[in-house]
Amino acid sequence: MQFSEGSVSIFYKLEGDDCTLTLSPRRAEQLRSGEVPLRLTFVPGEDTVCIVGTGGLRGGYRIHTDVFNCIFGRAGVSARIEYFAGDDREHVKLDIRAIASRR
Repeated sequence: MQFSEGSVSIFYKLEGDDCTLTLSPRRAEQLRSGEVPLRLTFVPGEDTVCIVGTGGLRGGYRIHTDVFNCIFGRAGVSARIEYFAGDDREHVKLDIRAIASRR
């Protein structure tokens, strides 16, 4: 976990892929690098996109962030994101909690 002015980035692995989730009080972005990279952007009350792939093999779908709550401080971060994905508007709920390691 890395703190910077007004945001926090969480680094983790998901199914072998490197991922970064960057959270601030007004926006979040998830980057997943691997065989098929993903970039999801969440802004409360707005339509954004999930971009899948790179270069000429890139596509995506619309996401609408309905709920976005993010609280962070030196001890860690807690966030709740609810969004609707794609044309079928699949409802997705994310609860994220990360605690800063003490070194």
